[in-house]
Amino acid sequence: MKKIIEFENHSVEIDTSAGWLFVYRNHFGRDILPDIMPALESTLTIALDALRKMDLDEITAESLAKAMDQDLLEETYTKLAGAELITVYRIFWAAAKNADKQIPAVEEYFNTFETFPLDVIIPQLFASILDSSISSKNVKSLLARVKAQSRSTSTASLSLASTEG
Repeated sequence: MKKIIEFENHSVEIDTSAGWLFVYRNHFGRDILPDIMPALESTLTIALDALRKMDLDEITAESLAKAMDQDLLEETYTKLAGAELITVYRIFWAAAKNADKQIPAVEEYFNTFETFPLDVIIPQLFASILDSSISSKNVKSLLARVKAQSRSTSTASLSLASTEG
């Protein structure tokens, strides 16, 4: 899935179709899964929270990124700090390289940016990865389950409260 991420005075095209995984593995010499798990766990927590607030018809990577709660995003950054922050840069570079084979080597590429605002980039990057990794049918099914679970949890809480009083 191709997407343009805009920040500061830059517009960077990324491609999160499956090819970025091979770019990552070929360049960095390791599979992405161990590197990305802390970020995915955090992103899924944020995405599930955002999905609870959305209608089935409005789910896209863009709407998901916009619906993500700022407090949870900050929690994600904290969890990412526990992992290697360089992983986010590597993922971004691999997705950008997948979109444009002419971009330079990692170090040279990131030296072209005066700033690299992770608070702008991370939600869009990971929303795009999720959007290209999970079918819209499964996202809608997941949303239906999350909403049903939320309703049953709040109903159970209300039932418990009424029996205690």
